[in-house]
Amino acid sequence: VSRAPRVLPNAPLSMLSPSLPLGCLGRRTWLAGVAGAVLWPAHAAPAHAVPPPDATLHYTLRRGFFSGSGEMQWRRTGDAYDLKLTGDVAGFSVLTQRSVGHVDASGLVPDRFTDQRVRRAARVANFERDRKRVSFSSSPETYPIVAGMQDRLSWMIQLPALAAADPGLRAPSGRAAMFVVGARGDGEVWEFAFAGTEAVRTSAGPVQAAKFTRLPRKPDDSAVEVWLDPARHSLPIVARLGDSDGGDALELRLRELHLP
Repeated sequence: VSRAPRVLPNAPLSMLSPSLPLGCLGRRTWLAGVAGAVLWPAHAAPAHAVPPPDATLHYTLRRGFFSGSGEMQWRRTGDAYDLKLTGDVAGFSVLTQRSVGHVDASGLVPDRFTDQRVRRAARVANFERDRKRVSFSSSPETYPIVAGMQDRLSWMIQLPALAAADPGLRAPSGRAAMFVVGARGDGEVWEFAFAGTEAVRTSAGPVQAAKFTRLPRKPDDSAVEVWLDPARHSLPIVARLGDSDGGDALELRLRELHLP
């Protein structure tokens, strides 16, 4: 017998009930509702997160026939955070993403996300918390800010922070959801499901990693897979990011990890 849900004002989006019928609602309708209240199972606890310590992760980067190197730098100064991901192929910068914001008990709270690709101008998503909305430099689209909202880079630390705080996420029924915005005026619910523990080969040696996959809600949803290392603050050792346009997936595979 399923539990009757109750309404919990300002419930954190990062721990949404899997039974919440997001796919039955339009994006605007769902966001308008979740901004004020979320259907929440009576037994659910508010989200809690334990972000990792400062870290620099060096990756092998691959996309189709191209390969190169990637680097993710995660830094905290007090409550502020600065997260940066760069990618290079044959000496050319092909990707620069940066997310800045602050950290609270629920995890990362982005203020600004910048995304620059090869031969393209930088695009920006601004989390205007005084106006309770996200706006974009290259689109008139806006979204209301909801609890647990992430950007296309910050989720790579937010998911580990949730997994580190709640070992139950690494159980067969483990799930975590968050609304993720890009810099092009795009935004979607990303719901991750635990897909088991796998032995993953990396240049830094074999790792028993917890795999999470994004559950698709629409046929054109981008596929996302990530493998987290529970022994090292659940940091992402492999990430495979699909393209909603049908292009080749971007893969990051750990070469080196530097912790304080």
